[in-house]
Amino acid sequence: MFTDKYKPQNFESFVGNVSKIDLLQNWLDNWKINQHQKTNKCALISGQNGIGKTLCVELFVKKNNLNPILISPDEKNDKEYFQEKIMPIIQIEKSITSKRNVVIVHDIDCYDDYGFISNIVQCMKESKIPMIATCNNRYDQSLKPIIAYCLDVKFLKPASSEIMKFIVPIIKAERLSIPDYSVKNMIEDSNSDIRNLLVNLQMGSFTLASSCIKDKNITETSIFDLTKSFMSQNIDMKEKYTLFWLNHDLLPLMIHENYLLNNIKMKDDCKYLQNISDSVHCLSDIDLIDHDIRSNASNWELLPYIAWNSIKSVSNCHAKTQIKFTEFLGKLAARNKNKHKDNGVLKTEKEVKPKVVKPKKEPKPKEVKPKVVKVKEPKVKEPKPKEPKPKQVKPKEDAVVVSNISQNDVSLNPLNPLNILDQIQPVKKTRQPRKTKTKPKLVIEE
Repeated sequence: MFTDKYKPQNFESFVGNVSKIDLLQNWLDNWKINQHQKTNKCALISGQNGIGKTLCVELFVKKNNLNPILISPDEKNDKEYFQEKIMPIIQIEKSITSKRNVVIVHDIDCYDDYGFISNIVQCMKESKIPMIATCNNRYDQSLKPIIAYCLDVKFLKPASSEIMKFIVPIIKAERLSIPDYSVKNMIEDSNSDIRNLLVNLQMGSFTLASSCIKDKNITETSIFDLTKSFMSQNIDMKEKYTLFWLNHDLLPLMIHENYLLNNIKMKDDCKYLQNISDSVHCLSDIDLIDHDIRSNASNWELLPYIAWNSIKSVSNCHAKTQIKFTEFLGKLAARNKNKHKDNGVLKTEKEVKPKVVKPKKEPKPKEVKPKVVKVKEPKVKEPKPKEPKPKQVKPKEDAVVVSNISQNDVSLNPLNPLNILDQIQPVKKTRQPRKTKTKPKLVIEE
């Protein structure tokens, strides 16, 4: 394969993004000094497909003599896996061979496990070794928790002139007669995807570079129109091969949904069933190849085989019935949702130990002692004889005569109020006769 044969072996032959590679090297050299900084834990390399992210990581590991620790999407990336296998490794700076350890996660935005991102964040917090991750869409919502801990390394599309310097020697080495303007058209059609460009060169699609597909806006057509054109009998194989690359992810699923309804009916039932069987075999091969590509990111060179199997699967089809959208995506989403729920239930069952609930002892009925109510008898206060308070009678000089009492006699002490009454002798008042005024008699002298 051209992708392996002309694969760059060092950064000198790497196409584009030289400044980003220098940024990565500077980050690794100063990682130990800045490891306590939050934004220095991981390097996140983002960019479109075929731009060289995976190749850059491989060359980077080779140049710095690192020991890569790969986190693969095939393995169960649950909390238990991270705790048992990943967490102990990220605490060890060097391997047995004295190589510096580094954790690598490819296509981190393609993981459908909701807990995977949180586990990666936990690794970044506790890691004592550098981490490198790659993704296609750096602005994916699922990557928000990771961005805060990452050095953002955005790979840009290389310029056409840089790709020309890389492709032209390959064309000469393979003795292909392709003019320069056709090479430029191929670069534009591949959207600067070098891997796709090498695959097209090998599969002989360079002849399409100079051919004119009149409708240049074909990339703007919907998936329904694309499927209808792909299943039509009026388009030859070369044009179908070009159409396949417009949406190579979704087109096989659309074929799987519509090939039965659009299979050309034959008078001979055996021939009709044989055509359906051929289509099924092709779709089965597509599924196997696609699984191998997804599980191993270095097998993208198998993608053209999916293209040719897709073309073969519709060789006995037409596009006369209405095209239906694939139901596989909806079923896959429901399955992943249920799988996530089941994993959550299993985790909680493992983590949370069932508590043995002891039966509550029934409280013994308390003996209710009858309260003896003591009736207090009302105390009848005996009336105390009130001693008459002696009235202090102010003695008048002319009315009271006090006998002479010696002060030394205690029983007859005048200061004792009880003895005062005995000492007082009432004096009867005698009425004095009223004085009658006598009028003077007038004496008249004769």
